[in-house]
Amino acid sequence: MIPYDCMIYFSKKQYDKCLEILENEDDKDDILYKKAEIYYELARIENNINHLNKAENFINKIDDNDKTDNEYSLLASIYNEKIKLLEPKKDKKEIKSCYRKVIEYYNKAIEFVDKVDYIFNDKRYEYIVHKANASHNLKEIEGYNKIEYKEIIEDYKNAIKSNDSSVYESAIIGYYNIKISELEKSNIDEFLKIFEYDNLINKDKCKNIIDIHFIIHRVIVYISKKVYISKKEGNITDDEFNNILGSIAKFDYIWEKEEYFNSVVSNKDKYKKELKELWILQYMLLDLLSIKNKGNIKDISTYMSIGVLKALTKDPKSKLKMFSISKVNDPKEGKILHDILNKNLIYIDSNDIENNFAVKKKNISFTILQESFTRLRDSLTMFRLYGKNTKYSIDGKDEGTGVCLVFNKNLFDTFFYHPSTPIADEQNKLLPIYFVLYYNREQNKLIFNPTDSDYKNIEVDLNEENNYEWNNKEDDNLKLGDRVGYIFNRIFKKLKGLKNDKEALNKAYRLLINIRYLIKDSAFVEEQEMRILRIAKLSDSDIYYDNGKDSLCKEYVNIFENDALREIIIGPKVKEPVSLIEELQNAFENDMKAPYGLKFTISKSPLA
Repeated sequence: MIPYDCMIYFSKKQYDKCLEILENEDDKDDILYKKAEIYYELARIENNINHLNKAENFINKIDDNDKTDNEYSLLASIYNEKIKLLEPKKDKKEIKSCYRKVIEYYNKAIEFVDKVDYIFNDKRYEYIVHKANASHNLKEIEGYNKIEYKEIIEDYKNAIKSNDSSVYESAIIGYYNIKISELEKSNIDEFLKIFEYDNLINKDKCKNIIDIHFIIHRVIVYISKKVYISKKEGNITDDEFNNILGSIAKFDYIWEKEEYFNSVVSNKDKYKKELKELWILQYMLLDLLSIKNKGNIKDISTYMSIGVLKALTKDPKSKLKMFSISKVNDPKEGKILHDILNKNLIYIDSNDIENNFAVKKKNISFTILQESFTRLRDSLTMFRLYGKNTKYSIDGKDEGTGVCLVFNKNLFDTFFYHPSTPIADEQNKLLPIYFVLYYNREQNKLIFNPTDSDYKNIEVDLNEENNYEWNNKEDDNLKLGDRVGYIFNRIFKKLKGLKNDKEALNKAYRLLINIRYLIKDSAFVEEQEMRILRIAKLSDSDIYYDNGKDSLCKEYVNIFENDALREIIIGPKVKEPVSLIEELQNAFENDMKAPYGLKFTISKSPLA
């Protein structure tokens, strides 16, 4: 039997103490399983494949006749984690072996439970996803058997009948992800048919989950995997792209949920189709700019004052907040897009555009909220600008007196399971995080950095209208830059088509609200900012006024959950930094569940 103290430490994610307790226990099956579980959790936190090997060894010490679905399920999870760690090394032989193991152990696990119970059990349901992902990726490597896909699709269809929302949401996501592979040799028309209302496998449930962003993301994945390759060396032609936009614009059931769009555009609008397609283009751009789970960005940081951090540690339920965009430090915020359009011969009188933040307006219904992050860890520039407070200063100056919080990507939706909808939801799900684009007026170029280096940038030349294509280049950075340029070219073309209708042009500009707040002046390029965004209704119950910040705000997530917080870096000019670290460590130990493996370090930034 597992010692009670071990279970307590395990719940607190204090795995080293668990292992100390289990060290003196006999290697019975339950002890071996718990040791394997501990090393599995350690491996997920530390990205250490040796921990996974230890976990597997402990499970394998249990006699095969005594193994149940729990042991085989854990083995499937272990190999699924191995795949994640092996992918950067691109060892196809080893990865392929791991995929086979995931499927093997999944099948063994399922033998121990009734198939229907397995599907409806949320805890075990995740292994259907393991099987699906394994089959999907293995097929890419060696041409996997179509029978596997049929089994998975049936699993998903059954799971979607469940009354458990978390089960059927995952099932719907998995179902359509697998459909991408199942239909890879079909044309785009055949693929898009699966999203038509009459073809939804469970209309009542699917229509509540599938929205415009869900479809857009799957379409981008579809064409990005070369499942729809035209005669033009893998590039998507303008006609083909127009077909995609037109098809999505016709799915009425998804447009019913686009509240912000419907507040701007009415059914009587002459250019409703064009405005719908512009809205689609905007969210294609958001998808391209979102940070994915597989990508070059490993750590994401934010800088704050010591006082704010202390306040967060005092209340373990406290959450990071998103604030009104009107309170950011850039007076040009939201206005750069107007300059870009003028530079590209699209003239909009911004004085005619409704200002969503002007309190004197009586018909305000929406505001946009944001929170800023950066890829820059322990940055001299960021310590100089943010989190400043002379109260904690070593020399009476305020620069370098804050803290840098370093997160992994668990704080955000990097799998695009729940893409950002334009309206604040009540479930407070994780949001995608987007790269900010920086605009150089003189050169008429956009700059951003999704590369593997803090010192590289992708440039999108907006002078080269019609010179960008939606292509499938092997270089991910070149491909992304071309696709961003292509979307902007398409947006310019749509807007120019409305130039003779002032009202329609103004509505189009209002619809580009997300893009407006993802573009900043290139003077800020050193900050390498990333943002989460949310268009929120002012009537939402979770929107309130923060007197301390003098701003509307909405709570996002608890930064101490999901093992997202990995490191706290004390600023280079903080007095008595060691004492501060001890104070914070004590607060974490006594008042909350500290993220396992959380590091405290002192900045190495050379601030004089």
